Order: sequence, then structure tokens, then C-alpha cells
Amino acid sequence: MEEIFLKGKTNTEILIVVIFILLILLFAIGKILTKNNDKTTDKLDSELNDKETDCHDNGSSKSSNINRKKDSKKNKSSKKALSIISALISLPTIISAATLFVPTSAYAICPVCVGGVAAGLGLAKFLGIDDLITGLWLGAMLVAITMLTEEWFAKKGWLEKLGKLRLVLIALITIGSVIYPLYSLDYINFHFDHVLWGIDKLLIGPAFGMLGFVSGYLLDAQIKRNNGGKARFPFQRVIVPVGIIWLLTVAGYFILYY
Repeated sequence: MEEIFLKGKTNTEILIVVIFILLILLFAIGKILTKNNDKTTDKLDSELNDKETDCHDNGSSKSSNINRKKDSKKNKSSKKALSIISALISLPTIISAATLFVPTSAYAICPVCVGGVAAGLGLAKFLGIDDLITGLWLGAMLVAITMLTEEWFAKKGWLEKLGKLRLVLIALITIGSVIYPLYSLDYINFHFDHVLWGIDKLLIGPAFGMLGFVSGYLLDAQIKRNNGGKARFPFQRVIVPVGIIWLLTVAGYFILYY
């Protein structure tokens, strides 16, 4: 038992350090991309100013070409940023491949989500990481899926008559389609060694994870409002919510092991 405890403690520490490094790298890469984009923009602005007279004399075609070139550079920079984010968040896809080993009863609702989560929980248990820590990231994932689904429904124009109730409905279905199957598979069991403050760790963990992620999303929006609608640093929309979940992970680590 002590060996499992120490294994979980060590692997949780590794998880905390790895996520912290990834956040720092994401911030640094964003700074580099922003700096390069600013240099490109300044160069194109200078080129536009130098040729301004010619553009007036020969028509607006040259100016249009330069503006298109400028927009193209910005689009390439944005694509690079999106590629980096995609690479970072694609890690759960690897875990989802393990759903081949999840019992078929897990596929009653939302097979990809439930399968991926069940596989992730199994991997976390193998590594000795406590379900409280895993639950924090599960809750964040559920909020992220809800938000992405809501944006998709909005683009498609589906269930518009429901208004804000659409988001509530999507959230309830998303959360229920993961939590209920986990309860059915006995991952949520309320055993004496699986509770914190009288609540199952796979309920209290996701609850704090969802609150943390939503708080991060609202904090990001508030920072933008206070800064004229612009982010104060690159990838702010990713770093702020994930950073809050990281802080909750650190707090959970001290609650569990100290």
C-alpha cells in the first residue's frame, strides 16, 4: 500500500512539472510567433508607405497586393499558432486509442468521450495518480467539450429557439453521458477509500475542475475587457483556464499527500 502511495505521489509530481513546462513553452512560443509577426507587419507597413505615392499614381492595385500579402503573413502566423495548440491538445487522442480495451457497456452513450475517459482513468490508476487529480482534468475536459459543442450548434443554427437553455442542455447531456457510465462501471462507488469530505473523488474532482475551467474562461474574458478587447499575452485563452486547473492540481496534491 505504501508503495502505491509513493508511486502516486511521484507520478503526480511529474504530472505537475510536465504541465507547468508545457504552459511555459506555450507562452514562450507564443511570444516568438508574436514577435516575428510584428516584424513582418512593420516590414510590410514600411513597404506600403514607400510605395504609397506609386500606388496613388498607378491606381490601387499595388496597394491591394501589399495588403493581401500582409493578410497572408498574418494568416500563416495564426495557422502556426493553431498547429501548436492542436499538437498540445491532441495528446488525449493517444489515450483514446486505448478504448479498444474498455468493456462494451461503456459505449452506451458518447463512446469516444466515455471510452477515452475510462482509458485515461485506467492509465491514471496504473500510474497511481489519485482520482481526485484525474477528476479535475476530467471536469475541465467536460467543460471544453460543452463549449465546443455549443459553438458548433451556434454555427449550424441548431436549437436557436432554446436560447441560453441550449447551453444548459448540452452541458447536462455531456456531463451525464460521462458520469453515469462511470458510475455504472463502478468507477464512482463511494467506497471509504475513494471519498474526500464524504463525496466520491470522481464527483468532487470533476466539480472543482468544471468550476476552475469556467472561472479561467471568465477571467480570460475579463482580462480582455480590461485591455481593450485584446489578450495581454499569447495563447491567453489556453493558458489562463489550464493554469487554474494546474493550480487546483497542486492544491489537490497537498491535500492528498500532506
